[in-house]
Amino acid sequence: MASATITDRGRVGHLTLDVLSDDILLYIFDFYRHEVEYNSAVRQWSWCHWRLLVNVCQRWRYIIFAWPNHLNVQIDCRSGMAIETALDVWPALPISIRAIFEDDDPDGDDIFAALKHRERITEVDFSGLLGPQLESCVALMQETFPILRTLSLECNEETTLVISDTFLGGCAPRLRNVKLCYISFPTLPKLLLSASRLVELHLEEIPKTGYISPDAMATCLAMLTRLQSISISSEFWSPLPQNQTNQHPLPMSRAVLPSLTKFIFGGVSGEYLDDLMARIHLPLLNHLHLDFFRQPTLGVPKLPQIVHRIEAFKPPFDGEVHVYDDSIDITFFSSVGHLYLAFLSAEIDQLSWLTRIYPQLLPLVSQIDYLEISDHDAQDDQDPAPWLEFLRPFSAVRTLWVYDENSLNQIVRVLGEPTDERAAEVLPVLDTILWFDEPNDVIRMFPLVQRLVDARNPVVVHVR
Repeated sequence: MASATITDRGRVGHLTLDVLSDDILLYIFDFYRHEVEYNSAVRQWSWCHWRLLVNVCQRWRYIIFAWPNHLNVQIDCRSGMAIETALDVWPALPISIRAIFEDDDPDGDDIFAALKHRERITEVDFSGLLGPQLESCVALMQETFPILRTLSLECNEETTLVISDTFLGGCAPRLRNVKLCYISFPTLPKLLLSASRLVELHLEEIPKTGYISPDAMATCLAMLTRLQSISISSEFWSPLPQNQTNQHPLPMSRAVLPSLTKFIFGGVSGEYLDDLMARIHLPLLNHLHLDFFRQPTLGVPKLPQIVHRIEAFKPPFDGEVHVYDDSIDITFFSSVGHLYLAFLSAEIDQLSWLTRIYPQLLPLVSQIDYLEISDHDAQDDQDPAPWLEFLRPFSAVRTLWVYDENSLNQIVRVLGEPTDERAAEVLPVLDTILWFDEPNDVIRMFPLVQRLVDARNPVVVHVR
């Protein structure tokens, strides 16, 4: 048996690693795994790493194969490789399947062969398959996969897959991560009720046929006490009309998700979000990310109430506003929380559109004391009136950070007009402007900025 040694540089001779116990070696191997995951570009520990260890000596091989779950040792089965050969060479280790079939390999026989070892499969990633290929693989997954931890299924806009309630035998006790994209799985809550270890749940671009009501979603989430992150996005989901629901009032007590820290939602309006958030309590939530596709009807009518119930989102806030040609991004930062809003709008004048949804945002924007602004689509000859209305609700802002020259130009035109009574009401407590620009632009813009300083004394402008 080969014996691994280390040199004792303080004395002549060698010290064998055999003096270390199995537990200590296992700890060292695990430390090495974490170092690989931390420093690797893909943050992944794969069999190319643990194979180096098992080839050192028989003892190391024995220890690693005796604790495959502790060290996350598994056989990576990828389409295009000789999977059956790999399964014959190695012991009965856990299996990770990642399939991306090529056009010249439409059958995927190796992947289908690996799926037969369902009692050993810990990870299934079919995010790179075409519709018919994915359908064939899912058809082989109608029985229980007892140690499956990660599941990723993805179609595209052209091919939507509908999954039945017999998928995984209706039970997934070891699941920790689930990602579905363009997948219709209306009975998913039933499966997740058995997934008490779930940590991450991502439901992206879910079609209309995959609709899950806010009530069913809240009931399902309430059982996932270890869930830390969830994302839900669909262009079609909204609460069903009243005459199609169970017509029960919202519950007096809300379901508690004790571990959830990150919530991401995407939709065409906030009605579904309003209904869902009214049913759940998120005591540890500190990251709320909301995307609204196309033109939302009126955004999120109950957003202030939602934010008020979240402990991490207490005013005052720092804020960022970024205006693009087809969207507006607004970010609120509390001392421990992060609220991000993205509105995709087809309107030409984004600022005018934003002012129409201000009644919903006023309780939030009126408590921002540090504001960063960037209008990536601003024009020099733009009418300053929309900017006047855009800035008006930020009544508590004391420090304003401007990222680009065009935005600064518009702000100066609005705030630097001493004869306009309306301008005097905008940013009434502003005392500092931070201006980030190139030196030559600073020199060129200085006379205009000086006009603002003169008009809004004692405002101070700092250039960076």
